[in-house]
Amino acid sequence: MTTREAQRREWQSEQDKRAHYHQKAHHPRSIAAFAERYGISRATVYNLIARGELNVTKAGRRTVITESQEQEWLARSEKGTAK
Repeated sequence: MTTREAQRREWQSEQDKRAHYHQKAHHPRSIAAFAERYGISRATVYNLIARGELNVTKAGRRTVITESQEQEWLARSEKGTAK
């Protein structure tokens, strides 16, 4: 294997690691990412928060939705208590 091939493989390995890291579900989602994932508008997400149907966490100035908060909302929405 040439040096160039070794570098290319190392680079690809690093790219794969980064892609896997960013796909993990335990990363908190932004309001926009949450809305996009569930096909709802950001305004709807803010309305869910205001009605107490979706719990959020503040991370500095950002408002994020953790995996556990997302799962709680999903469980409630499946039971019909959240929209």
